[in-house]
Amino acid sequence: MIKRVISKTEYPRLGYKHIVEMVRENEDEEWCKLDSAYDMKDNYLGSIRDTRRRLLRNGIIPEYHEHVSIGFCKMDQHWYGWSYRGMYGFGIGDTVEEGDCAASCGSIQECVDSGECVDLSLPVGFVAKTLEDAKLMAIAYSESIS
Repeated sequence: MIKRVISKTEYPRLGYKHIVEMVRENEDEEWCKLDSAYDMKDNYLGSIRDTRRRLLRNGIIPEYHEHVSIGFCKMDQHWYGWSYRGMYGFGIGDTVEEGDCAASCGSIQECVDSGECVDLSLPVGFVAKTLEDAKLMAIAYSESIS
């Protein structure tokens, strides 16, 4: 893939970068303009429009965590996990129930057994007693829907 950065604006207090770039697969193809948001460690968050609508307007500050998308909102004291498929917030007192996305990593068991992927699911009945527990729930949720 060929990329040409047009502009790059960093917002460290908000935890993201706004990057406009032109991309194309190879020399024979037309250029395509991408208007994207990345966290401060260059992990893709989504389009700038979706990132502003979903995260920033709601006060959610994205945080890097391996390959999953999570963020914290000081206003409601919740950790959020998301992917292109959905978004959900977790706070103190929340419980993992049977059928919840946080209770299933979404990976095929053979993949987990081989060590190629990690099972980040939580046991049914897990209760978020602290914000760190809520963060674990957001990580498990994001992993399962990615």
